[in-house]
Amino acid sequence: MPITTYEGETFVAYLDISGFKELMKKGDKAEKALGKFYSTVYDVGRDFQHQSNLSFVDVNAVLFSDCAILFARNPTLTSNEVETVRQNKIKSLQSVLVFVKRVNCELILSNRDPMMTVCSIDYGKFKYEDRIEFEGIDKGFVVGKPFVNVFLDIESGKPKIQPSECRILRSNVNLDRDIPSNDEPFSLLEPTSGYYYYHWMLQSLREMRQFKQDYQDTYQLRYAGMIQVLQKYVSRTRTRHTSDSVSL
Repeated sequence: MPITTYEGETFVAYLDISGFKELMKKGDKAEKALGKFYSTVYDVGRDFQHQSNLSFVDVNAVLFSDCAILFARNPTLTSNEVETVRQNKIKSLQSVLVFVKRVNCELILSNRDPMMTVCSIDYGKFKYEDRIEFEGIDKGFVVGKPFVNVFLDIESGKPKIQPSECRILRSNVNLDRDIPSNDEPFSLLEPTSGYYYYHWMLQSLREMRQFKQDYQDTYQLRYAGMIQVLQKYVSRTRTRHTSDSVSL
């Protein structure tokens, strides 16, 4: 079913496969990764549409290449009352965060070829337009400052976003005092100067310190592995040089 046109202020997420450029060099792996990514986003989106939990709003996903643009379909408001707008905004953010978590959990827990993503989220005026299709041409029109912001954050944000990370650009959210921090998924948000980091993989932020240490250790292990490879080949070189010296 095509996505119907939407225009309004909402949360927009840019979900991108980590390491896809390397997978592109391996042809068949890239194709399998895309298939898994697309089917996972589709399955999560289908479940969202059929669920009876009224605490969520619909989340649509526009898929292309190795990424997905997610946006919450905020209901049309009949009132500009501050509390109504606030509640609507919180429900939309909650929906996008839960969607992102479900996709990431399915991808990382896959028995075959688990995958990681990076994700950036922003809030603002956004428009998706379902344009007329012709044979051989499928058109979807996406525009809005949040889309530009999340794309640029993934590509060149500081600090550079790391595999598995999901973060919200804090400047445009304006919910600092309103987020119900004791309830999931909001209880998994870590505020920093420029972002909220969403630790979707944790049960609570009490695990955050140990998680960050374990995550950092993986880089050290990778570095240690590089050293072992270098030692292996340098040892061979030294052995050969020693043999040459003895023969002389």
